[in-house]
Amino acid sequence: MDNGQQGKSITELLEVVVNLLTSINDKLEGLAKMQQDLTEALLRKTEVVAEQEPTVQPLSFEQPVANVEENPQLVEPSVAVTEYPTRPKESDGMIILEVVADEYRKQAPFIVEAKEDYGEYYFNEQARDRYLGYVDSGIKPYADCSLKAAGSPQQIVTKRCGKVKKQGNAWLVTEKAYIEIY
Repeated sequence: MDNGQQGKSITELLEVVVNLLTSINDKLEGLAKMQQDLTEALLRKTEVVAEQEPTVQPLSFEQPVANVEENPQLVEPSVAVTEYPTRPKESDGMIILEVVADEYRKQAPFIVEAKEDYGEYYFNEQARDRYLGYVDSGIKPYADCSLKAAGSPQQIVTKRCGKVKKQGNAWLVTEKAYIEIY
């Protein structure tokens, strides 16, 4: 085989490899889109099921006596906001915030504030010094971040809280927080 034929064979092989890589890339992109669609569908299904859960009222055999006022005021039942120090992890492409013991509050990167099964999460200021050197691995994967520091970061500030929904003993992130790093 002369050099011209060898060059032609190598070129043909390279074209086949490029075509295969392009095909693999297209399939990976398709799978990523399917995973995203599935995650969104599961979140919607979870929300629909949660909204459809019936509330059961206890039976009462006594009739309360109504106290009639001239201008009655509606009183909203108060639901306490509870704070949970949490550590993040990824599971099946979703971000989960696991609750840690309160004694680890200064080490937990995020705080969840919730009323019953829904809440918000934000960066834990008490853990700032611990995470300034680990922004890429400890904060960025779990929030939408904007790096505004020219050198070493000095501040981590939550500009918009993220949204969470209770899932077992942990919190599922349904919308990422927006955090700026200075």
